[in-house]
Amino acid sequence: MPLKVLTFGDGGNGQQLSAWVDEFVYAMGGQYNLDDVAVGKAELIVLALSCLPSEWPIGEGTSRKGRGSGRELWSHARIDYMRFNGGSALERIDEIAETLVKALKQVPTVKLAPGDLEKFSAAVAFAVQDLRMRPERHPR
Repeated sequence: MPLKVLTFGDGGNGQQLSAWVDEFVYAMGGQYNLDDVAVGKAELIVLALSCLPSEWPIGEGTSRKGRGSGRELWSHARIDYMRFNGGSALERIDEIAETLVKALKQVPTVKLAPGDLEKFSAAVAFAVQDLRMRPERHPR
């Protein structure tokens, strides 16, 4: 079943986060197929990454949404707002990478094929190196 990444942020911050995550997913694409991840019941796995001020009461964890064939398993993880907004491009890259892996680690292992977490983590590490070496791909 497929895995999708969604982003949430406030104003321009949300657009920046979305652009950065799009670059991550693109860079990971050659190493990891996000459309063939989960096993078991027909569920879409959604990694929901948010970058919001700490006073906004949004927690982390997993939840189920939908019914029947439209079921989704959401894993919500927060990106450090201050680190993402106040940091350099390299700090943004590291923060997104850590949060992507954290979000997938929250998914119950029975929903993943054996080795998926390791493959995903390796693809994230590849994307980090790719984005570090190619600053022209950094969102503006």
